[in-house]
Amino acid sequence: MQSNEKTYLALQNNLDELGDLPIFSASVNRISQISENPDSDAMQLSMEVMKDANLSIKMLRLSNSSYYNRGQTRIASISQAVMVLGFDTIKNISLSLKLLDSLSHGEHELDMNSMLVHSYLSAAFMRELALKAGVDKVEQSYLCGLIHNLGEMVTAYAMPDKYMEVVRLCEGEGKKWQSAQREVLSCGFDDIASDLITDWGFPPLIKNTIGAQKQPSGNVTTSAEFNRFVPDLASQVMSALYLKPYRTSRSLVDVLAQMKMITGMDGDVIRGALNKAFEMGCELAKEFNLNKKLLSPKIMESGDACRDRIAKQLAYYAQSIDGSVDLADKREVNMEKGNPALLLQTIGEMTSMMMQRKDINKIFMTLMDGLCKGAGFGRVALCLLSPTHDRYAARMVAGKGDNQLKKFINFAVDKDNDLFSKVIFANKSIHVMDTMEPKWRTLLPRDFEQKTGVNNFVAAAFGDGKKPLGMFYADMSDSNLPVSKSQFESFQQLINHARLALQMR
Repeated sequence: MQSNEKTYLALQNNLDELGDLPIFSASVNRISQISENPDSDAMQLSMEVMKDANLSIKMLRLSNSSYYNRGQTRIASISQAVMVLGFDTIKNISLSLKLLDSLSHGEHELDMNSMLVHSYLSAAFMRELALKAGVDKVEQSYLCGLIHNLGEMVTAYAMPDKYMEVVRLCEGEGKKWQSAQREVLSCGFDDIASDLITDWGFPPLIKNTIGAQKQPSGNVTTSAEFNRFVPDLASQVMSALYLKPYRTSRSLVDVLAQMKMITGMDGDVIRGALNKAFEMGCELAKEFNLNKKLLSPKIMESGDACRDRIAKQLAYYAQSIDGSVDLADKREVNMEKGNPALLLQTIGEMTSMMMQRKDINKIFMTLMDGLCKGAGFGRVALCLLSPTHDRYAARMVAGKGDNQLKKFINFAVDKDNDLFSKVIFANKSIHVMDTMEPKWRTLLPRDFEQKTGVNNFVAAAFGDGKKPLGMFYADMSDSNLPVSKSQFESFQQLINHARLALQMR
């Protein structure tokens, strides 16, 4: 046992009296709906369970119990747990979990929900980083981020007085986070988590990721190393953003630099993953009616310029959950939106150039410039088929990160297994809102998100009316904003002009 025996016994007794860890109540209804739908699959149920930090922990714990798991292999992912437990069992467990009314009132609710949000955002950040790093089992990375601070959550839930005493020592008396824990509990939160993980039968790879880690001096080279060291940094990022100085004394720029060093990722890619994780958090808030104040970092001068700049950007997302924006400075946000006047101007210019029989390449460049400036896309590529129709590649690009995109899009035609080949030869337009959806994931290159830095895009075929010539592709570059419905409509409108220009040659 790593924790103090007396403390651990008291915590276990309190957990027995309280029941399960609190879960977002909407989870129960949504899981029930999915379980009862005959068209639902295991992946849909897994994704719903993973939206809830505590429910994920409960399901993983049960799937590793001797009652449900009679084999020797430990279950380390939610999708495996779904297969072991089955739809009906998960539904029944979810419905029978005690929803704690005590967390719906008073100051303690805010503290507990804040920890749940911290856990979820850390996990979402881990997921995005793992996707870009090409980690083998992304779901395990998500889980490692989710339960990294398990000891703190469980202590706050089962022993709130002790937890608040730890916080008081840090905030009021300036004690260090770890020292305060040991003064109050005679052990650390991580020690408690380690014992819980052992008792619950989680596999060692999950246990090894708990708590603070001594970071390596070089790049991580395996998925196991990634899942061990990166969750601590992901959690430190959230602590810095949400101004929890007693949890980490490092500036956000230092934490991000450390993450860049050990992962080998570009800083822009890491920040893009952080934006995407926060966007996912906002979606969670909408679905579960979380107070958006829990998601919004404080906009203030903290002395950490990097933190203040990113907090301002992320606060906009949180304030926009219900469609309202109450930040005084919206200039950065408006830069990401299109300009209808420029869009109309582009259409007019293209029409004029078509009537004057201008060079088709100049028309295409006008179109691509209009998609960036008028429709608000981050970058656009014109991809052409080879003369033998056995390959396609990006030939003309515009926008931020255009060279990266040009190098990446160069593939052999595969009409059965490649999404873009299907688009080109079926003369289709598509709006992919999440590349992780199964219907898209199997048809895209495995390293698509890692190489492009995005998980949503639009594409449309074009030709001269007789044969396919290629396609136009557009995304939001590294801003990680989603392509909107209106942007897709603008995209299709301009592509129709390009098709008309080809027919008029």
